[in-house]
Amino acid sequence: MNTRSFTLVELMIVIAIIGVLITLGFGTYINIQRRARDTKRISDINGLVHAIITYEVEQGAYPGDADDLGVHISPDCASDLRNDLLNNGYISSVPSDPMSNTVGCNVGSTVPNIDNLFFYGWDSWHLDMSECISINQLETQWGVDQLIEKYGQRVSVASGGDANIGTGSNMQFNVCFAITP
Repeated sequence: MNTRSFTLVELMIVIAIIGVLITLGFGTYINIQRRARDTKRISDINGLVHAIITYEVEQGAYPGDADDLGVHISPDCASDLRNDLLNNGYISSVPSDPMSNTVGCNVGSTVPNIDNLFFYGWDSWHLDMSECISINQLETQWGVDQLIEKYGQRVSVASGGDANIGTGSNMQFNVCFAITP
């Protein structure tokens, strides 16, 4: 009876191949998770834009016009935008970013590195009187490309963007969808 066993070199090669496959699989898994979170963000922004535009058409004014200093859009943050949309039935719940960070509701300069955090923002009466809604961060270029396809090129508030809407980060997307008189 001839029994052949594996040599140490053969075992090391097999272990190395398994390690490479695990590494590749893990990287793919992480990218799929990022894209899934961006898909939710895009869906949330599309829903909010639709609700805001519908509100404006039916009510004759944008919701949250009193929030002219900029706010986070969050279930935890009270705002005129949130109240106007919820109380009038334009949304049933306030979306929350899949990677929300608790940084306060009205963002100010006291929050360090705010541009690296994930949140939705709203700013009325900024960027030459535009109504702006933003995803502060996206995780994939695919997400940015999807929003560019739907809304056109990104728009940035050149300076002084409230709620940190529009500082120009490559993974930040601002939808400035209407010009008010």
